[in-house]
Amino acid sequence: MESFNFDVDFFYSTFKLVPPPSRHQTVGICEGARKGVNWKLFGQQFASWVCTMLVCAGSVAALFAAGVYTPSRIDGRQLSQMKAGVASIAGGAVKGMNSTLVAYQPAAAAGAIPSLSEKQWGEFNSSLSKIAGGIKNLANTKKPQSVAQSPKEVLGLLRQAMYLQGNNSINTLGQTTVLPGANLCNGPSLASIQANELAACPMPVW
Repeated sequence: MESFNFDVDFFYSTFKLVPPPSRHQTVGICEGARKGVNWKLFGQQFASWVCTMLVCAGSVAALFAAGVYTPSRIDGRQLSQMKAGVASIAGGAVKGMNSTLVAYQPAAAAGAIPSLSEKQWGEFNSSLSKIAGGIKNLANTKKPQSVAQSPKEVLGLLRQAMYLQGNNSINTLGQTTVLPGANLCNGPSLASIQANELAACPMPVW
């Protein structure tokens, strides 16, 4: 106990950063007072104890918040798995659309497809390239966390891929003739399109 009192005495007398010991309060409140109590000194000592409680409470709250809100390694691993899953889904959709787009490029350039002009082909290809670049960055596990995508950006890539896929596919649910494998579509070759030869409708690749 004597060692503790010595440490408190030393820091109080040197830095005034800790509340004075009890014996200092008992003696100090009468120091410089002609009658009764030196209320100014008493107020300073009382304020030092109040500040001590506030500092302790703030420190405990900060440590508690750091323990509660700091992401754990498990959460980080699960987040990485989620990002990889989103990248895989979006990447599969983009890969399937890109392979189809490349196959129909000669016919689009020749103006044989009314719904896919050469200009539309270029715009579609540009959109796919942009999404593919974002997916490539998303799947890069070595990318620094400081430049990692936010959840909004991650889901945005998936939403863009699904948007392109949905707007360039036919909903076959409930149909009796329009379905994957039905001979209602045209193949990618320019000759078959010009001859109006029907081919099996492909199923979207994921």
